[in-house]
Amino acid sequence: MNSRQFFPVYYTGVKLFNQLVNRKKKKYAFTMYMEEFYIVFPEGDTQEIQRRIRINTLVDVNGNPLSLPLPTNRMVVFRVARVQQKESNGLSETYHYLELVSARELLEFCE
Repeated sequence: MNSRQFFPVYYTGVKLFNQLVNRKKKKYAFTMYMEEFYIVFPEGDTQEIQRRIRINTLVDVNGNPLSLPLPTNRMVVFRVARVQQKESNGLSETYHYLELVSARELLEFCE
């Protein structure tokens, strides 16, 4: 066997890797890997959300995807314009940049 082995252990929302560091002394080091997702509003405010969102998805103020067709065009709706991912030691942050959709553009998504 290799001197380093990886054993994936899954927690709720957090993935832990159990790595065998020194085989003779059987010491273990735990490295935690976390994923965080954020939406960034046009004004620059950020809000944490629970999941990843695709580009060009229509979302509400809380970052929840909207089902089509929309009941009316008098809603506050954002579109995901771009997605940026930043990674550091054990942390992956995904930023979804939103743009406001006008009422005129929402007419094509209404019943």
